[in-house]
Amino acid sequence: MSQMGVLEGKTDLSTSRNLEILPTVTAIQAGSLGQTGAFINDTTPEAGVNVKYGVTSNFTADFTVNPDFSQIESDNPQIDVNQRYPLFYQELRPFFLEGAEIFDFTSPINFVHTRTIVDPNFGGKVTGKVGRATLGFLVADDAAAGKRDDSSDPAFGENAKVTIGRARYDLYSESHIGATYTDREFLDSYSRVAVLDGQFRLGQTTRVNIIAAESQYRDEGGNELDGPAVAAFLQHRGRNFTASTFFWADRP
Repeated sequence: MSQMGVLEGKTDLSTSRNLEILPTVTAIQAGSLGQTGAFINDTTPEAGVNVKYGVTSNFTADFTVNPDFSQIESDNPQIDVNQRYPLFYQELRPFFLEGAEIFDFTSPINFVHTRTIVDPNFGGKVTGKVGRATLGFLVADDAAAGKRDDSSDPAFGENAKVTIGRARYDLYSESHIGATYTDREFLDSYSRVAVLDGQFRLGQTTRVNIIAAESQYRDEGGNELDGPAVAAFLQHRGRNFTASTFFWADRP
């Protein structure tokens, strides 16, 4: 036999906000023989922290300072001889993986690749959803750009600033429109891309993707390039027949 009661008088209840703090401490020790024959040890400690905070039930904020990615598995080897395009490595780092689907494009072209942020000193990210709108914003400070062999190089020790923002609005089943902006700045150079995209489901088996983008680029020597790009992708997946076609046009 079971009994049930009625709980009354509870109003304006708020959901809990999760807070997760993960500190990391690592150290590297290297040794060498000195001129006197004595063995000299050199220890380099490093500390970092990752913070995740549930701003609301639908919005999450992530912060990282000097993140430690030593636990990540190594990349699969790839041949890098006579390559026309940069090698593509899959993102495996937890800070960039969580919420990564917000920045994905459901098409053969992806304008956001966080592996280009090689050695972040710190980073922040906010991802979430409001009604039919999905939002994502990421900033990072990348030390890899300033790792030069020549200490007299003006870029020696300087960091690149990375900003990525995306908004997507769901229309109906598996259909949406979106806008994305990416910016990477290093000294007087920059690389910026603005993108408008849409995916539209046509019936149960067909979808079409449309993308329009504009890029601006300036290298460290002051040379500038800019140009538009448009793309369309049509795919049909039926029970007995599958076909797709892709169109791409740009101005270098």
